[in-house]
Amino acid sequence: MLDRTYKSGDSLDAADISTIEAQYLYKQGEAFVFMDNANYEQYELSKEQVDDAWKWIKEGTVCSMLLYNGNPISMEPPNHMVLKVEYAEPAIRGNTATNLTKPVKLETGAEVIVPAFIEQGDTIKIDTRTGDYLERVKV
Repeated sequence: MLDRTYKSGDSLDAADISTIEAQYLYKQGEAFVFMDNANYEQYELSKEQVDDAWKWIKEGTVCSMLLYNGNPISMEPPNHMVLKVEYAEPAIRGNTATNLTKPVKLETGAEVIVPAFIEQGDTIKIDTRTGDYLERVKV
């Protein structure tokens, strides 16, 4: 943090910030590799830069990436993602009509709370901004 005083006539240079569409390719160690869809240039983001967004992206996902002076500083996944349920406890017979919920594990490794009727192998839509279950998707 810097403490600076400016006069009323002073001007500042604008930061060179741009947003691009980038496709998630793969994870290499602690780095996430993305490719610019326009010019096929590859960018690496650290685990800290990706933060919790890793939960919602799988290979091939197109994300919004923020660049500062041509260097990536952060990324955002799409607002909604359709992901497959890798593991879910079986629903107890008779409890499928009520508002019971249970945790499930998704194909990306994320865990979310879903209604009790969701089973292993189902495909669900998730709001990536909140991590909430939205609906079951038929494929």
